[in-house]
Amino acid sequence: MKKLNILLLIYIFSITGCGRSVKRLTKDSDVYDLSGDWSHQDYKQASKDLSHKISHSGWVDRFKAKRRKAGKNPEQSEPRVLVGDLITKVTTSLINPEDLSTNLEIALNDAGIDVVSGGSFRNQIRKERRSQQLHASESSKAKEAQELGANIMITGMITEADDFEQAGFLRKRREFRIFKVILKIIDVETGLQLYTAITEIKKSIKG
Repeated sequence: MKKLNILLLIYIFSITGCGRSVKRLTKDSDVYDLSGDWSHQDYKQASKDLSHKISHSGWVDRFKAKRRKAGKNPEQSEPRVLVGDLITKVTTSLINPEDLSTNLEIALNDAGIDVVSGGSFRNQIRKERRSQQLHASESSKAKEAQELGANIMITGMITEADDFEQAGFLRKRREFRIFKVILKIIDVETGLQLYTAITEIKKSIKG
């Protein structure tokens, strides 16, 4: 146990360096941040902030009203969201966009917005449904062509900047890092952009 503690201290020291400190310039500034890179806490904070903006911006009510005016029934007027690709641009941190997408889907579901599965998950469901047509009983098998199509797609990007790059100076070291997540809500049928949600995570790094 003593050897394990020593190894853990060596690992932490190798990451942080002597005298290095990171302060999150957000509501979660009390969260301990080792490196200043994009972290697990950032995934949670970004998805929580973005989902709140998305669910309270008013686009849902406008979308429903427009669909009903066009003759859609109440079920067809409900938004069904597919979270598409999130592109990582100009970043030195290791960011997995799928982790942010998953957290965003959870937050949207918690906000009462229906989320449609996509990508490999949708392919797994379709494979299972095809298998049931041959092997499951008539009364228990899932019917084909019953999927609810997405009428809203969310796509966007994750970017990173620092004070030196923004000021146009030759970068010597990072002192201030800004992670920005931009999401665009798009009507699948018309291609119209209904809303853009942006959140920023700022960190001050010393040492």
